[in-house]
Amino acid sequence: MGSIDPGTIMMALQTGSSLINNSRNAKAQARAIEASNRSRIQALEQQRAAEERKAREKLRHAQASRRAGFGAAGIGARGGSASALLTGLEKQVEDDLAEGRSLYQMRIDDLNRSAAQQRQQTLLDASSRRNQILFGLLQKSLPGATLIER
Repeated sequence: MGSIDPGTIMMALQTGSSLINNSRNAKAQARAIEASNRSRIQALEQQRAAEERKAREKLRHAQASRRAGFGAAGIGARGGSASALLTGLEKQVEDDLAEGRSLYQMRIDDLNRSAAQQRQQTLLDASSRRNQILFGLLQKSLPGATLIER
């Protein structure tokens, strides 16, 4: 039985080290992608919540202004067309908010899709790099033999 060449041992150690580093880098990139995605989604949700608060505040002011106008004109705001007008304002704002939430959800879905694609590409790149390293090790371990015929 022959002994193992020290060069082969060093090559195997270097290959193992490269594979470990490659895996660590891919995992770190995936974590960074996920953190960035969470941060963007959180910012979108905060923006949406602020816009909703602003819209509801504008609605309250508009309703108060209309009620004051009805009162000044001697019209009660509790029934009839005055009530219908106030309810219509509220419905319009709620419809606008629902549409806005839908648009925000589409943006969030788009961010999630993009992050998933980035993570997938990171894994593919890491896998490709791993295969290159292993192929190189195999080529070096078979001196004089060609793995790919020309």
